[in-house]
Amino acid sequence: SGDKFGFSYQSFFIGHVCKTSKDKILVGNMNGFYAFFPEELAVNMEPLKLVITDFFFNTPSGLIRKDSPFLKSVENKNEVFLAHDQNNFGFKFTANDYQFPEVVRYYTMLENYDPVWHQSGVDKTVYFFNLSPGDYVFRVKAYNSNEIKGERQIRIHVSPPWWNTWWAFS
Repeated sequence: SGDKFGFSYQSFFIGHVCKTSKDKILVGNMNGFYAFFPEELAVNMEPLKLVITDFFFNTPSGLIRKDSPFLKSVENKNEVFLAHDQNNFGFKFTANDYQFPEVVRYYTMLENYDPVWHQSGVDKTVYFFNLSPGDYVFRVKAYNSNEIKGERQIRIHVSPPWWNTWWAFS
């Protein structure tokens, strides 16, 4: 809807559009008119860059332990290794759309846990609880107002407890 961009399509009158001799478009509504050159309309076609801004497990991210997989920035991580007791975790994320950030739609999925894409809320945070040992892929994708897509993923490995490994049974 145009309301998000400062105008409402419902306020325009059918037939109140014209093109000037210099190719300027005029569109009338009950408050006046809009005038623009179509070639000057800025449409950002750059793919969205998604950034994972925070990762936390079992506790809020402010309580980073010595064994934290993220003593360094989460932004540049592509893979995470977690112990069996770090199997409750979450991510915060955002996209680099500065023109209309309020209309960006986010979707998340954790492969090998839930194969369904879920739309994220306004807090752009997702949580996963009580994951079994194994390999997962966290995926987040976003679409901006021009339907330009961005996607990011991180591989996650939750190790089994030592007493449930092959060498404990040897």
